[in-house]
Amino acid sequence: AVDGELREILLGYFLGNFKQEEWYRFSHDTDLNMNEVYAYCQYIFEESEEAFFQQSIHIAKHLYEHSEHTRIRGGELYVAYFEQVLLDDELVDAIGVFKAEHKDVYIKLKADPENAWSLEHEQGTSTAKLDKGCLIFNTEKADGYRAISVDLKGGDAKYWRDEFLQVTQLQD
Repeated sequence: AVDGELREILLGYFLGNFKQEEWYRFSHDTDLNMNEVYAYCQYIFEESEEAFFQQSIHIAKHLYEHSEHTRIRGGELYVAYFEQVLLDDELVDAIGVFKAEHKDVYIKLKADPENAWSLEHEQGTSTAKLDKGCLIFNTEKADGYRAISVDLKGGDAKYWRDEFLQVTQLQD
């Protein structure tokens, strides 16, 4: 669990870019249970904390297997568990899967014990924009859960929705 200012920063980073109203659900041509991310999320929702770490590793490995093409950027994967998210007037838990593909350089001004100043730089993930993300809500499990997805690159990186997540858009 993360508290304080860091919690607010992470919530803004992870959740701030989900603005579209396009809903998705996991799918598979043969059997929904063969959709890897669906199965990993199912374990997490059913087993909660005990399964979270191991299933996050499985999600990371699955993403790596679908990211070997030269046009797909590397990056960092974050998997988060959200409790009591309001969805259609109902509180449900959710799993977030997020990928940061871009690193930025940050300059830090530091004072040492003798009041001398120095400049340093670090490379890190900017919290301004989320490159890719998916929120999976613990509802409608038999139909493939309800999910929303964001992809900064849009159509350029169809692998995120089509190959890694294997989600289809819900029709109204």
